[in-house]
Amino acid sequence: MALVIRRGDVFIAQFFKDTARLGVVVRADIWRKSDNVTLCQLTSSDEHFNLARTRVKVRDRAGAGTVEMVVEVDRLQTLPITRIGKYVDHLAISEMHAVDAGLRLWLNL
Repeated sequence: MALVIRRGDVFIAQFFKDTARLGVVVRADIWRKSDNVTLCQLTSSDEHFNLARTRVKVRDRAGAGTVEMVVEVDRLQTLPITRIGKYVDHLAISEMHAVDAGLRLWLNL
């Protein structure tokens, strides 16, 4: 069965050669048949928090509860689907609106 990827989904993705991190899908659903997917990385650290980044609640990797994460809209990356791993969660609509606002600010759209 093919992996179904929707905007707002949170996956473990291999952003770097040997490092897997959480990422939220920001690619439009109209491109769902593409071999690539665009994500923003998530971090638990707000050390470099800025006006474009936003906080969201994400189910922890064990699925036992939720943790607050920061969506790094300034760390946007397009990856081949082969580097997308386990599904973790889906952001609420209100959280995606905040991500969209951060993307518009960061990209000056």
